[in-house]
Parts: sequence; structure tokens; C-alpha cells
Amino acid sequence: MSSPIVTPGSVTSAAEAIVALGEKPTVDRIRAYLQGGSPNKILPLLRDWKAANQQPRTDTGAEQPHIAAPEPVREIATLETLPEVTGAIEALTHAILDVLSRVQSSERARADDKVQTLQEATTRQIQAERARATAIADEIQTAVTAQIVEAQQSETEMADSLERALEENEQLRAQLDQLRGEHRVALGHGRGDAGGEDADAVERFGHV
Repeated sequence: MSSPIVTPGSVTSAAEAIVALGEKPTVDRIRAYLQGGSPNKILPLLRDWKAANQQPRTDTGAEQPHIAAPEPVREIATLETLPEVTGAIEALTHAILDVLSRVQSSERARADDKVQTLQEATTRQIQAERARATAIADEIQTAVTAQIVEAQQSETEMADSLERALEENEQLRAQLDQLRGEHRVALGHGRGDAGGEDADAVERFGHV
């Protein structure tokens, strides 16, 4: 079974080697030196190494020779500030979602306005076409009614004319019968030429 890459000894050796190269040991540099390892495991061991190698001061305030300078605050605070970074990311995510929700609401409202406008325009057009169709139907009905009234008047006039013609015919028939009767009476009395003339007149009237 292979031994773990990250151990207190391996981190110490890596840090000293990096310092010997004139560089400051960091988590990334130690990880690159070890060719692997978890940053979460390297960081606490690196802190221990730095605490053990801090520069003690003399009574005069002069610093003793040191092996390595302290790690920059930025490197040490990377994992310590992770909750704050996570909170900031969550807040940014909520802000983005809120903006998207407002945009969607605005677009939905705009779409609803367009649909309502289109519906109102369609309704007005339908009402206009319906009114036009009603007006045309009224005109047609008026024209047909006028034609029916005219036809009824013509029929009434024709009926009246026919009735008058029948009455005149009956009168003529009565006159004819009367003339024929008079003719027979005249013939019975032996009326001469005058009777003959009346007979001719009756005959001519009968052919009318």
C-alpha cells in the first residue's frame, strides 16, 4: 500500500525546498512540489510549519535570522472566507433570479397587452362586418318587400279587371238574350222589313 502524499514531513520538506529556491511556500507550490495532495490537508500542515518557523524577537527588538517570511494574508484567508464567498454567490444568484423573474413578468404583461389589443381589434372588426351584413340584409328585405307589395297590387288590379270583364260579359249576355227574345216576338207578329232589320242587328250583335 502506497504511503500518503500529504504528511507533516512531506509538507515541511516541500516548504524548506521552496524557501531554498528563494520563493514563499504556498498551498499551490507545495502541491506542485509534491505532485498532488489535497489543498485542505496541505493548508493546516503549512500553517503549523509557519508557526514553528516564525521569527522570534530579541530583547533589543532585533529580529533573528529567519527561514521563511509569513504567508500572505490572501493565501491564508482563501479557505477561511469560503462561507462568505458562498453567501455572496447565493445572494448574486438570488439577485439574478429576481431580475429574470421581473423580466419574465414584464414580457408576460407586454404579451398580455398585445393579446388584449388584438382581441379588441378583432372584436371591432367583427362588429363592423356584422353591422354591414345587417344593413345589406335590411336593404334586400326592403327590396323584396317592395316587389311583393307591387306584385300583390298588380294581382289585385288584374283580379279587379277580370271581375269587371266578367260583369260586362254577363251584361252583354243579358242584353243579347233580351234582343233575341224581342226578335222572336217580332217574328211572331209578322213584322216585315223592320223585323228583318232587327233580326240582322241581333245576329250581328251575337257575333260581337
